[in-house]
Amino acid sequence: MIINHLPTYDINIYIGSQERYKGKEFGKYELMEAIVDYQTLLGTDKACTVRISRCGYLYQNYWEKGYQISTINYCRFPKPVELIEKFMIGLAERLLLKFNQNRISVVTPNNTIMLSQDDDQ
Repeated sequence: MIINHLPTYDINIYIGSQERYKGKEFGKYELMEAIVDYQTLLGTDKACTVRISRCGYLYQNYWEKGYQISTINYCRFPKPVELIEKFMIGLAERLLLKFNQNRISVVTPNNTIMLSQDDDQ
């Protein structure tokens, strides 16, 4: 048995599943396709493996379905922490525009980064 160890680094992107707040809803397949396109564009050396999970966002009387996109420092394809963070922020920027989101959050072990299309925060 071979056991590998890497520094742990877990980053999550949180994205709603509708354009703006009341627009067209996009599905998991469309999201997967957009992620694969970005991974392919970057190539093996710069792309990261991701996991996609459905989730929901609730604030007082507002409810929205969405997705959590996660990556880790995967032992099979290890990457420097800086590259993992750059990949996930780049992916979030791309998804923000592709799916016409108001904002997307990227949560790292040390920071929460909010990307938005305008000043409406």
